[in-house]
Amino acid sequence: MKTELIKIGIEYKTEIHKLVAEFYGINSKDALAKKLNSCITELLNYPKYGSVFLIKHSGAIAGYLILSFGYSLEYGGRDAFIDEFYIKEDFRNKGIGSFTLDYIIKYAKTTGLKALHLEVKEKHSNASRLYGRAGFSKRSSEFMSLKIT
Repeated sequence: MKTELIKIGIEYKTEIHKLVAEFYGINSKDALAKKLNSCITELLNYPKYGSVFLIKHSGAIAGYLILSFGYSLEYGGRDAFIDEFYIKEDFRNKGIGSFTLDYIIKYAKTTGLKALHLEVKEKHSNASRLYGRAGFSKRSSEFMSLKIT
């Protein structure tokens, strides 16, 4: 069985919107879905902000990954945040997550990114182990956010 990642553009908007709704467990008519769809459409239209990857396994859509680009003095240049990483339940525990992370790490190296960052919730211990095996480590600093409205 073959796994592949496809860096996509606006032509895959419908597929990504469906996957995001599934990931968030929301109906496509919800206010949150409309907000997320707007953000994804903007990202697909302006690739300088990041990259969207469709994950396929044996020709079927298995999930998606979104990288958001930034810049870090601490890490010496362009970096990226793995903003969303979703694999459909039927495709989990088949090595697809490991393949995807390996691919994204190679992508980061070939595109000149200096660091990859991600956030994992404590309740997602399987994801945390996957990220650890791929070389991600916890930092002594705490991830904090301020939502600007």
